[in-house]
Amino acid sequence: MKPSGLIAVLSLTLAPLQAVEPPSAHSAVTRDPALEAPAIAMNPGPEYADGTRSFQGIPGLERAANGRLWATWYAGGPQEPGEGPGNYVVLVTSGDGGKTWSQPKLVIDPPGPVRAYDPALWVDPTGRLWLFWAQSYEWWDGRSGVWCMVAAKPGKESPKWSKPRRLGTASC
Repeated sequence: MKPSGLIAVLSLTLAPLQAVEPPSAHSAVTRDPALEAPAIAMNPGPEYADGTRSFQGIPGLERAANGRLWATWYAGGPQEPGEGPGNYVVLVTSGDGGKTWSQPKLVIDPPGPVRAYDPALWVDPTGRLWLFWAQSYEWWDGRSGVWCMVAAKPGKESPKWSKPRRLGTASC
């Protein structure tokens, strides 16, 4: 994400949020998996462990008021050695100033040829931790939705996260 793109994402958070609703499963609109909220793995399995990732990119770091650190990036496994439909977002945390880090606390890995990428973290003025990411069909679908989740208590090692919501379409 270009710096100007991050500013646009952050400016969206300052305005009242209105999630863009994907078409319902019962609508006449053809199903579009890139517009569907991905399942969030809150207890990611070994397929997301350090040794399984063939690359990592676009890191982000944020600090909660009590000093807890949060880090995010996107990655791909051996079947996806670079940018492509198999990309997913990882979130880890450290309670000791970065001396040690958790295993992934959550992973955003949309199904099929939908990729999650370019994550960003932000602690807002009220102390909530926001996780933003882009999501598109295959490598680039021409609209790349911007998504977010929020944790109200990021000082905890395992805070409760909101459901993912689509904020809008990113244009590059």
